[in-house]
Amino acid sequence: MNKSSSIDYINMPLERQFPKSPKITIIMPCYNCADFIYRSIESVLNQTYLNWELLCINDMSTDNTLDILNQYAQKDKRIKVFNRKKRIGKAAPNCNYALEKATGYFICRLDPDDDISTDYLEKLIKRQQETNADIVIPDCCFVYPSNSNKNWTMAGILKRWGKTNKKINRDIILTGRQACELSLNWRILLKSSGLNADRAYLLSIAGKVLMKIKLKLTRPRYE
Repeated sequence: MNKSSSIDYINMPLERQFPKSPKITIIMPCYNCADFIYRSIESVLNQTYLNWELLCINDMSTDNTLDILNQYAQKDKRIKVFNRKKRIGKAAPNCNYALEKATGYFICRLDPDDDISTDYLEKLIKRQQETNADIVIPDCCFVYPSNSNKNWTMAGILKRWGKTNKKINRDIILTGRQACELSLNWRILLKSSGLNADRAYLLSIAGKVLMKIKLKLTRPRYE
């Protein structure tokens, strides 16, 4: 990373590291999403929480995605567009590219087909400040326009005991180790080893979280 563009969190005063209304960097990898990306960007523009920047990484789209992004960037200086000169073909490298450009205190991932509620960022920040958590996971709703009966919501931590009892907890605070363990699917390992164990699932979706940039020399990376 270019040192001249990095943020010196090590020497930054604490009151500047995490102010009451810290900037959120929203990362959006984009490829051929001209038909629906306007909904996602409009949902960001409609946020009640105003201290954000939206970094859009265009992965050499062949439709008019780039034109749409540039139009929005001209209307609002908080929207920044980066056009890759070579097709990458994967979201994670483009997210890491955006991390190098981020100037916010928190990172939030958003896909161009996502639509967020107007108080989305406000509630994420409020919850982080209540708990001082490094990562806050929002509820995620899957919407099927052609068949609303298939709509469903993914939220909280779902823990299963045996085959019948299910409990969802939205208030649990996990350690880093617990979050790592619960975000992995151990079914293959359990099946191959013949073990029987309770399983717990961290119900998140494709990195849709508010993530704190910790006081380190390196930033988090998407893999």
